[in-house]
Amino acid sequence: MGKKIKVLVSLFLFCLLTQGAWALLFTAKDSAFTIDLPSTWKAVESQDYLSLKNDSGATMRFVIINDCFDRQCLDKIIEKEIKDLTKRNFKVIKNEYTGEAVKETEFATKDPLLSFDFTKQNMLFTAGYFLSGGKAYNVGIRGVPDTEAAYLLSFISPLPKNNPEEVLQEESIQDNQSAKLETIEQSDLFEVEPIKKIEAKPKIQVKKQQNPKLKYSQKTLRGIFVLIIFYILLFIGAAIYKVFCKTKEIPFKANPNSPYPLQGKRLYGSPDLFLRLHDNLGNHYIATCTRWGGLLVLGGLGTFLFFSLIRLIFAIIAMQNAHPSLLVNTLYSLSYLFSACGLVVCIFGIILNFVFPYKYLIYDSQGELAYKCVQKGISLLYENYFIAKKDGQIIGKLTRKNFSILRSWKIFDTDKEIAEIKEKSLIKSLFRHIFGHLFGILRAEYLIKAQKDSFGEIKSISKTATKFSVFLDKPQALPSDIMLVFSSVLFLRDRDKIFPWIN
Repeated sequence: MGKKIKVLVSLFLFCLLTQGAWALLFTAKDSAFTIDLPSTWKAVESQDYLSLKNDSGATMRFVIINDCFDRQCLDKIIEKEIKDLTKRNFKVIKNEYTGEAVKETEFATKDPLLSFDFTKQNMLFTAGYFLSGGKAYNVGIRGVPDTEAAYLLSFISPLPKNNPEEVLQEESIQDNQSAKLETIEQSDLFEVEPIKKIEAKPKIQVKKQQNPKLKYSQKTLRGIFVLIIFYILLFIGAAIYKVFCKTKEIPFKANPNSPYPLQGKRLYGSPDLFLRLHDNLGNHYIATCTRWGGLLVLGGLGTFLFFSLIRLIFAIIAMQNAHPSLLVNTLYSLSYLFSACGLVVCIFGIILNFVFPYKYLIYDSQGELAYKCVQKGISLLYENYFIAKKDGQIIGKLTRKNFSILRSWKIFDTDKEIAEIKEKSLIKSLFRHIFGHLFGILRAEYLIKAQKDSFGEIKSISKTATKFSVFLDKPQALPSDIMLVFSSVLFLRDRDKIFPWIN
């Protein structure tokens, strides 16, 4: 235990003592101020007091404002700059709640810091004005979101005021001086290359840049919509095929003394699952199974996918607009919340299925319990089910192989394996995983290999609703009651869905 504490303390001290490696301190040429920025920023050679550039291409440039020494002078400069930018079709960003464009704060030295944000052709700009050591400075930031720009400006550290008398004397001098507003413009601050003549007042040249994240998101959304349209057209085609090309059922000559064929049909109208079954001898049964865990998994996963798509759409809208509206931000946040909730519900359903195993009950025509099948044990590769009569007598065992493209089951009596049931078509299985059962066209069918060299088939009648028949060439090879329970478990456990599913 003592060694672990020493390792944790050493790791903490290492992180504490090396935190400076993640940031750099930049100082203006006259040491009037400093700014502490992440290591992704680098100094650029220029005639400015300080010029910085980020690895992402963003820039930050500081210049001094001549003959400006107080807050009143800064207000006049900002007012002029906002009017000039508006005339040149720049959009000045205002607070959605207060309607104000200029953000106001102050440093620990009580010097003011004023800033405002503006944009054009999806390019973001921030203009900041502050006082340090009795002088005024202007900082222009390009290619950084407004929230991040405000965060960067907060790292500026002005020159501390050491002598209060000098400060008062300096303020009295400032009152007698007028600010020359034409000496600085924002257009001087948004070019990385050195500018030889600031008086030339070059206009801002904005290059329309494509955000790589936006481009990737648009491609993703376009691919999703193409996939959705393809699925819709495929479903429509499958529906038309089912209407105009009905499959004919091949008549089966059954032995009147044989319980085969067994037939079953899915009943709807309840959250629980129900199957109606009957054999060739006229016996009728109802099989049922709860599926609340499955409903939570399906509902949670569907909610997650739907709101993830909605979130992607609003993310693209937000990236296209440098300053999205409050409604877009709110809907984006809500979609993120609902997608997370859907994922939680899906995980809860998986846990519920794991904690409460499947339990199948089969009732006779009188409504009395005839058989029950309960999942027992926990295994990653196999599922085990035991079949019992209403009095609790075990008459058989079922095993299902997991993580297999073709569904595979085995049936055991009390002594040995008596049958193996495996899905018939690999191609149909693969297409069903991708497209769903397409109105019954791709529903699973099974081959039966039983003892005494007996062969049979579980045939899915191509309907939208689940409907099947069980045939066996030698009825004595498999007890009809075990096969009845197995077919119930098979079509309640391995349900084909109309949408893509891993099962």
